[in-house]
Amino acid sequence: MVQYAESLHKLQELLKKEANEWTPGRLVISIATSLTNDNQIELDFSPTIGHRKNKPRNPSDDNCHWLPAHLNQNTEMFRVKTIHPIFVNTCHRAGFKIHGDWVDDEDCILFRCTRSRYHNEDTNKNYAEGRTRDVKNTSKPPLSRDNKTERPIKEDGEETCKFKFRVYWDEKRKRWFLPHQQRGLLQHCGHSHFQSECLRMKTKFLPEEEHKLAEDCFDTKNSATTTANLLNYRNDIGLEWHQLHYLKTKKKNDMVIRDLDPGNSSSGAQISAADRALAILHNDSRVSYTALTAEAKSGLISIRRRKKGVDNSITVEEVNENLDDGVDSPRSFALRELGMDEDELKSASASSKDGEAPKNLRLKNGQVLLALAWTMDESRRKFDMYPEIISGDATEKTNSEERPLYFLMGKDNMNKAFAHTWCFMPSNTRWAYTWFFQDAVPTLHPGTACERVKLILTDACQQEFHAIASVIGRGKVFANAYHRWCAWHRINRDFTNHTDFKSLLAQVRNSSIDNSVEVALIVRMMWYCIKHYETKEELELALVLIKEYLNEDQAEHKGDIDENARKKIREFFVKSFECNKHMLCEASFEEVMTCGNCTTGMSEGQNRAYKKSVHGTRPADDLAESTDKIIAMTQNSDARKIRSMTHAVKSKSAKASDRAKKAEGLSDYCNKLLLEEHAEGYKYLAYRPDEFTFLIKRDYEKFDSDYSDDIDAAHTESEQLFDSMDKWIETQSTRTGKKALQGKKDELFGGGKPSMEPFKKLLCSEIRRVVPRFERTAVVEVRVIPGSENDEKMLVCNRCFKKRGLSCRHLYKLLDRHPKLTDAHVRWQTSYAQYYGVNGEMSKQFQALRDKIDLPGIPITDEELAVLNREYPVGYCQGHEEYFCRSLPGKLRLRGSRKNN
Repeated sequence: MVQYAESLHKLQELLKKEANEWTPGRLVISIATSLTNDNQIELDFSPTIGHRKNKPRNPSDDNCHWLPAHLNQNTEMFRVKTIHPIFVNTCHRAGFKIHGDWVDDEDCILFRCTRSRYHNEDTNKNYAEGRTRDVKNTSKPPLSRDNKTERPIKEDGEETCKFKFRVYWDEKRKRWFLPHQQRGLLQHCGHSHFQSECLRMKTKFLPEEEHKLAEDCFDTKNSATTTANLLNYRNDIGLEWHQLHYLKTKKKNDMVIRDLDPGNSSSGAQISAADRALAILHNDSRVSYTALTAEAKSGLISIRRRKKGVDNSITVEEVNENLDDGVDSPRSFALRELGMDEDELKSASASSKDGEAPKNLRLKNGQVLLALAWTMDESRRKFDMYPEIISGDATEKTNSEERPLYFLMGKDNMNKAFAHTWCFMPSNTRWAYTWFFQDAVPTLHPGTACERVKLILTDACQQEFHAIASVIGRGKVFANAYHRWCAWHRINRDFTNHTDFKSLLAQVRNSSIDNSVEVALIVRMMWYCIKHYETKEELELALVLIKEYLNEDQAEHKGDIDENARKKIREFFVKSFECNKHMLCEASFEEVMTCGNCTTGMSEGQNRAYKKSVHGTRPADDLAESTDKIIAMTQNSDARKIRSMTHAVKSKSAKASDRAKKAEGLSDYCNKLLLEEHAEGYKYLAYRPDEFTFLIKRDYEKFDSDYSDDIDAAHTESEQLFDSMDKWIETQSTRTGKKALQGKKDELFGGGKPSMEPFKKLLCSEIRRVVPRFERTAVVEVRVIPGSENDEKMLVCNRCFKKRGLSCRHLYKLLDRHPKLTDAHVRWQTSYAQYYGVNGEMSKQFQALRDKIDLPGIPITDEELAVLNREYPVGYCQGHEEYFCRSLPGKLRLRGSRKNN
């Protein structure tokens, strides 16, 4: 025990001796070679300290070291941001910390060790009590914290450090300098000497160029951690994550303070994430936004709408619309956000106290942010160009305030998805969706874009459904739109991957290869109903036949599913699928331009991008951070697409054979579709009953199998089956269970993907045998273009053009030529994407083609009409007339050799 006490005593003595007196090493800075020569050299200025010399009366090269000429200012801000960091960083590298104070009498900055002053507990306490607390409830006392100080404690007998030196200012020459010899003290006392990597440094002492680098990192959405790593690598300093996070937040707060509306409360109020989000949107000239706010005052809840228009003007007005949906309302939601009920609201009025809003959603003017929606100039332009199809979806876990992010998507002329409207919703309630579609969308997208929307795709959220239903129809926001539910959510999420069915279907699939085909066939039937039936009559008959198939004896079925599983499948088909056919199936949207879209896949993909991207949103991001990230991601995406679009306008196919086939001026995606349709034309037969009518029908005897309908579907189902079995094997916890399932998988598939071809053939043949498929005759008419001076003609197909706005195989059967520019709607032209909304004269012409001369078919020249008359005279028929007439619109005929044909 004695030895321990002696060892401890010796250790304490050594520590005191080490902290008693020590001299730092080299203190190196960059200086000018001379007063007139600004070439920089390095100087160790430690030998200049401690000579009891005053400031030189006549500073010159003989008695001074001059700092570089660009350091020619002497203001408080310049000293703090530029001069202080030079010496603070130098001393930090030497293993100690300093602070500087301006001495007006001596025209110098006096730098001293940070331990040159005693700790004053009373001063610190008064300072802490005078600060505004950034907490939800200021009435609660602050928690006790074990704060630390690096200054010496006088009561403990510690001494202050005497290290100090001066940097002088020459007012005549406007230069900073260090004397060759000056007063001060080089030695430290009362504290230990540490390695530089062991010391923290305040971010305010970073060099100005490093501050700028940090701001650039934040603007490009780098995290505080990666920014700290970069700065530490460049400067060999130990910046912490929280220091960079503070810089990041301070930058945004400064923007709020700088640009806040004059009427917004006192500067003493705390800045919230809602304030920063509004400031971000306000400061970006490319952004327009509308916000819904609430305020508790004088016993009333006031709901206000704040808007920033295209001209960057801000307007604030009362919301007079009744958004109460019978369950919730903006007023009720605002009360909950303020943590009040009706009685508390009245008592708050009586006591002149307002409710406390959530910290991150409380604005400086005392209001609480309920909803925030915005768009951008390029997004508005795209929506105005391509409004036909929009897909909406809400996603969670994008912000720490737990506000759902709802956004709308569209598709451009390259079939690429783009987001054009975003909203942080108060909740997934009907009134919130109603406000968004009824107020926010038309506010952000003035003009005719909303009227030209044809299809709105969403999941089957009932609150969303009722809100959209209230804004669709004549005289409403979306006057010509139809609402459609996502087929993927209905079939994949609610059936094949739903907990009520997933394990059940997996057991059936794993029982035998025939049962695997049977399950895949049932799923394929539903997808066929959604995508391929064109009329309501076809759909109704197909549903009847499918229900009969699900109820009949399985003797003639490929597989044999047990009755319990069949019962559940029938219940889903009747209660979840058939009863919602009007919201799911293509046949319910006969006159609607759908472009083949029946799912919200574009929205789901954007969801993944926001959450999985390295620069995407995170659950810990506040509302402002998430808003900033979404804007940055959108700008980067738009920039990439603009470059791609410009390249498409400037370039052509390098091969002459490709140039001969493609229509110059149409997008690559459109050309791809047109060439596919052109290649299918030879599979069809033609009959011309009169001068203005052609009947076009597929030659089913030669080409009964349609690859896109059958083989592609079979392949998809095969891959899904294989993957599902792999996952099923992985769910087994025991080795025996996994081995048994692996043996079953090997029995069905032969141990790998190459052995799945028999399954594909089985599924394909079963689809052809069971799924109801119809013969169809397309009616192509020769019509006069309305308003044409010379009776110009066009070809109109009753089936295809209205769906996608481009020519089809039925027209190419008659036109013996490759696609050209007039074979597609103006939306598919590359120049439309490049110049609409950019060039005024071109925009007017594009609008005329789009809105005033919106043809239902493709124009043909007199030469093409002459060839048509010569090749297909009246009465021309490739086959029997009855073959064409038995499947005309209004008549149903099943394909194949069925008895009920």
